[in-house]
Amino acid sequence: MRLMSTIGSVVLTLSACMGADDGDLRQKLASESRTNGLALVAATGDQILVIPFDGQERHFQAEHRFSILTIGKSGQMVSWWFRKQDFFTTDGEFVVNPVGGQAISRTISKIAGFRPIALSDSAERIAFWAGHDFATEARPLYWSSLDLSNPVLINNQTGEPDWSPDGSALVYAREGKIYIFDIANRSSRYLADGHDPTWSPNGKWIGFVAPDGHASLVTTAGEPQTWSMSQHHPIGPMRWSPGGDFVSFTEKLPTMYALLDAVAKLVVSRVSDGKALTIRTLGLESVTSRAFYWITGYGGFCSKCTKRD
Repeated sequence: MRLMSTIGSVVLTLSACMGADDGDLRQKLASESRTNGLALVAATGDQILVIPFDGQERHFQAEHRFSILTIGKSGQMVSWWFRKQDFFTTDGEFVVNPVGGQAISRTISKIAGFRPIALSDSAERIAFWAGHDFATEARPLYWSSLDLSNPVLINNQTGEPDWSPDGSALVYAREGKIYIFDIANRSSRYLADGHDPTWSPNGKWIGFVAPDGHASLVTTAGEPQTWSMSQHHPIGPMRWSPGGDFVSFTEKLPTMYALLDAVAKLVVSRVSDGKALTIRTLGLESVTSRAFYWITGYGGFCSKCTKRD
């Protein structure tokens, strides 16, 4: 079954309530796809969706079932984690490889509840959750080198983190507040109120969702910034493209669209002027952009996967 069916998505004709189709932005994205292979990628189980901007969506079946995919900020490094046997097995294999290249790291993980969530390709580090307590919903956050040796606990209950461009720090949210964790001194400092923080590729800014739901921006010192994105209400993290020119995110659609199995839209916006383009709609089973990552060189991505019609 194609990923589109798996996540209950349906592509709709753009309409006024979904935002205008900006031709200039569409052409710029298409040019980036042709020149650098820029695309968005999502994985659900063993179903892989690649969304280039210069052609049709591509659908693949991953080499292994129960795969969890993460991609580094450069869009050129990919990590895969998959269970060795079935869904309930703790043991799994954690593999890191360049887009279209051979594995540079391959480790067997026996960590209970292991789930990689943020890859630093520059520092060759991985942030992951482990030991999820379903009674309290606590998800301890750790970081380690790619061989998973000597993991360091960051906090016992956090949201999804994001690495600084140089891999020296992590930004994360806990109980409605955003913190930066310094790897060297193993300490966290408060940054702002909000959730779903992401670090810009130039290292200067943190994008996040404010308590009132608006897209917001601060410097790494916590100074609020005026941002063209502030009119949007993302329902997940705003992921920066590798060059920092664009962000992707998800917004809810009006209730009427639920009749067409579409409850949210995946959007790409240009950081410099806030112009936005709806890329596709999402169904009931995938209402945030957490599954979508930016990559470059999409033509070589998933070279060992099985292409689906």
